[in-house]
Amino acid sequence: MAHLGSNRGSRNNSTDVEYFQVLFGNQLRPNGQMSIEEHRVCGYLLKQVTMATEGRPGAHAPVTTVRHILDDWAMQEYGHNELDNDTLAGLYCPGPLLEPGNHMSLNVLIERLERVKSNLERHYPCGLALQGMLRQLDLAITSIGKWNGKPRGKVYREPPPRNEIRTQRRA
Repeated sequence: MAHLGSNRGSRNNSTDVEYFQVLFGNQLRPNGQMSIEEHRVCGYLLKQVTMATEGRPGAHAPVTTVRHILDDWAMQEYGHNELDNDTLAGLYCPGPLLEPGNHMSLNVLIERLERVKSNLERHYPCGLALQGMLRQLDLAITSIGKWNGKPRGKVYREPPPRNEIRTQRRA
């Protein structure tokens, strides 16, 4: 778990900021801030893919890594007065709202990861931290692209984030 307020400057340049994570020591994150709503959208997409890729470590492990890192980044980007523990826990951690659902196609899994990549690229400066995150997502996309048939994991439905609902109504 990372500590709030432990930024110590940049290791490489102004695109990345160093922070301390208890179990892993100093880590990098982008020197930027993604809105809480965009974190919620990324979390929703990543949780769906995480559940769908259980039993497929080539995709499941990198997606889980991305979820955990984005959780740390959100914690670093916002103070407790802006992001309470319940809201933070709901961003990237699966919660009681998840229900069993139908399997998603492989193309849908890939599209969800591509959307996460696009969101990250739009909201964060390109530095070592973002590049590492995008590499993890590319590993998962490549792994999913090599599957024959349906994912083996469970797929869960969760109420979509507010802006997902607006998008679905417009269509």
